[in-house]
Amino acid sequence: MQAQDVWSSEDHRHFQLDNKNLFAERLAPLMATTLLDNEKTKQLGQLLSQWDYNDDADSPAPLIFQSLLRHFAKAVVFDDLGEELSKTYLNDYYYWHERIHEITMNENSRWLDDISTEKKETREDLFLGAGFAALAELVPLYGSDASQWRWGDAHTITFAHPLIRGKLAADWLGGGTHPVDGSGETINRGAYQYDQPYSTTFFSSMRVVMDLADPDKIEAHIPGGISERLFDPKMTNMLPNWLAGEANYWWFSDQAIEAHRVSEMILTPTD
Repeated sequence: MQAQDVWSSEDHRHFQLDNKNLFAERLAPLMATTLLDNEKTKQLGQLLSQWDYNDDADSPAPLIFQSLLRHFAKAVVFDDLGEELSKTYLNDYYYWHERIHEITMNENSRWLDDISTEKKETREDLFLGAGFAALAELVPLYGSDASQWRWGDAHTITFAHPLIRGKLAADWLGGGTHPVDGSGETINRGAYQYDQPYSTTFFSSMRVVMDLADPDKIEAHIPGGISERLFDPKMTNMLPNWLAGEANYWWFSDQAIEAHRVSEMILTPTD
C-alpha cells in the first residue's frame, strides 16, 4: 500500500481486515525452496512459492504454512525440552513465534540440530521433516491434492453460548461455527492454541471506526447482537456483518436514531 497524507474512515476499516502475514513472508520462501527439491513435498513447495502471503480462508497456502510451522517448531524444541516442557513452551503463542523466527534465520543455531541423533541436522532437514508431517496430518483430512485444501476448512471460529459450550450446541444456542480469514500473525487476528489446531481462540471481537469529523459516522460490528436473550433473533443479528467485514452503522444522535429506527421498545414501570 502506498503512503498517503490522509486516511479515511473507510481506509481504517479495511486495515482491520488486513490478512497479510508478514511472518510467513519471511519464512515461507525458505520452506518452499526445500520442499520443491523433494518429489513428495513438491506440491506443497509450489503452493507456498505462489502464495501472496494473505491468510484468506479459501486459499490452501495458509493451511500448509501453519501446519509446517507447527511441525517445524516442535522439531526444533522437542529434543531439547522434552514433551511436557515443549507443550508448555509452544502454548505460549507470542514467545515461541519470536524465538522460532530468530532460530530459523540463524542457520547455525544449535537448536536446529536434533541432539537425539548422531547426525547433525540442518534447518532444511527440519523443513523437510515438517513437510512429511504436514502431509501425514492433512492428507487424511482433506485429500491428496493440496491445491484443493482450504485454510477455512480447518481455521474456523465458533460462537458458543455460555449456557452450553461446544460446536454442536453453538448451532442451536449460539452463532454457529464458520470458516474465517486471518491468523495469529495478521491484523485481522485469528489465533489458535498450538495444541488445538486450528480453531480460533483469540480474535478481534469488536471492530470499530469512529470518524471524528462526523459524530454520527460510527462503523462497528460485533460477532453477536444487540440482545443477549436466548433465542432472541437479535442475539446474533450483527454476526453476518462481522463475518463479511461489512460496515454496520451505529447511530448516536437523536436525529440519526429517529431517521434509521427499525423498531421501538417502550418499557413502562408498573406498580
